[in-house]
Amino acid sequence: MADRANSNRFSRQGFTLIELAIVLVIVGLLVGIGSSMVGVLTSAIKVRESREILDAATQSITSWASSNNRIPPFSTVSPDIPSNKFDQVVKNPNDAWGRALVYYFDSNLAPTGATAPTKDTICGRRSTFITLKDSDNATINIPNVAFVVISTGDNVNQDTTISPAPASPGAVTGTTVVIADTYNDIVRWVTLDELRSKAGCLGAPLKILNNEFPFAPVTTYPDTTVAVDGGVPPYSWCIQTAVDATPPAGLTFHQDTTTGTAMTAVFASCNSNLGSWNSAAQLVLNGAPSGTGSYYFSIFVKDSDNTPNIVSKPFVLTINPN
Repeated sequence: MADRANSNRFSRQGFTLIELAIVLVIVGLLVGIGSSMVGVLTSAIKVRESREILDAATQSITSWASSNNRIPPFSTVSPDIPSNKFDQVVKNPNDAWGRALVYYFDSNLAPTGATAPTKDTICGRRSTFITLKDSDNATINIPNVAFVVISTGDNVNQDTTISPAPASPGAVTGTTVVIADTYNDIVRWVTLDELRSKAGCLGAPLKILNNEFPFAPVTTYPDTTVAVDGGVPPYSWCIQTAVDATPPAGLTFHQDTTTGTAMTAVFASCNSNLGSWNSAAQLVLNGAPSGTGSYYFSIFVKDSDNTPNIVSKPFVLTINPN
């Protein structure tokens, strides 16, 4: 009976003060750990959401560019309409912290005002003003970037630097280096080659349209225009012949029109005489040849891109007797 009484007495005892203190300490530690994890998890979620927002923004810009022959400007400039603005082209112009995305772009790819975009605004170029580097990885050096979109991340400050800083928001109008801080900022970019591919650009940025020169009898040669497609006007031309070749007497290349300034063929390499090329939208060959035979030459043309496109094509001109 005594043993049973002692058992009942012990079973009715609760936690001691020491046991309660230990429990409270453990609970406090768990609450503290949980509270500290909330901020970390919240930040991680916002980083992931912001990455998704930036990925969607770059996709929206490239998709819009394929339909409009240019990328959107930062702001509306007459006669643009509001739907052309960056913040109205992208689905969400703010990151997960509610701060506006930062947008830098090559101004040549987003013409405004009186300059209307054409298929060559994107497809006719092979270079841009923007080069991107990574502040945390010196081996990363990406030239010819079309545009950059940035979220300043959790620390609010934009740690990605732009040198030199553009004169107007977003628009880059000269050689510029973007040093991306991919540790503190979230950065996305699209190169010109990627933009050209997604815009459906086919073939070379610049090409000579003519495939051959017509045969002609002596004393008569029809006005023959040599034209180009693509690239960034104005164009410059050079006619290159073999050292021992001379053009048929009476035939002349003219700049732009049948009576424009005459051009002289060079016997040295056009590539080594870039500064002496003649500026013209097109070439016109005409005249009254006085001899017969075949004349072999190459026509070179370069455009005014940041890094000029230069193309050439060989031709043969045959003058037959009557």
